[in-house]
Amino acid sequence: MGGGRRIRAVKKADWRGNTFKTPEVRNAIHRVLRDNAIVDRIFEVVKAQREY
Repeated sequence: MGGGRRIRAVKKADWRGNTFKTPEVRNAIHRVLRDNAIVDRIFEVVKAQREY
């Protein structure tokens, strides 16, 4: 499953800033990329995107 699909599959409403929901999205990115430095950068981009 691609990264965008994986994120959409795990994200829940109002996930940004939520202590429990935010790690699920980050972990979905990590399962695809497996590099913490890149995951952190991509996660910030995803948080800024309204489509996710």
